[in-house]
Amino acid sequence: MIPTTCDRAWTNYAILAALAPLAQTYLGVGVQEGGCVEQVVQAHPTINLTLCDTWGPHHGGTNRGSHAHIDALLQRVGHRGSVTYLDGLSQDLIPALPLTRFDLTYVDGGHDTPTALSDLTHVWPRTGVVLVVHDVYFPGVWMALTCWLGLIPARELALLQIVPAGTGTGILWRQA
Repeated sequence: MIPTTCDRAWTNYAILAALAPLAQTYLGVGVQEGGCVEQVVQAHPTINLTLCDTWGPHHGGTNRGSHAHIDALLQRVGHRGSVTYLDGLSQDLIPALPLTRFDLTYVDGGHDTPTALSDLTHVWPRTGVVLVVHDVYFPGVWMALTCWLGLIPARELALLQIVPAGTGTGILWRQA
């Protein structure tokens, strides 16, 4: 299902679409205009979504990302699950979430080391099955990922894959 060699077809969109049928719940950190959410919902229309973003033009957004934009996208692709919005900075909001576990967690938040490290540190206890991290080849994200991997107990991580297409995507499977 997930590639073991470099294949340009395995973008973060394709990875999320392949993993979504395994999940009932999804936590997305960094939503922007909803491209990843769209792939997840197309693969699993009844998945329950929790979406965290600042919803503005900063951080690479075009200012089309908003609740109204995402709601219209979800309606267009036939989403039948629940959606919860977390409005603001992930480093403030994710630590405040209850320690419920999401089957599929996706992180494409801040690309500087402190923000990426905060995202990884706080989403992992809330990840039940698999964590997907986008842009791992960005220096700040790579530094955060390598630092964070040294901080988590080895028994918690079953498998780490790096898909080298584009800016790199990390797939981290939690030990069952």
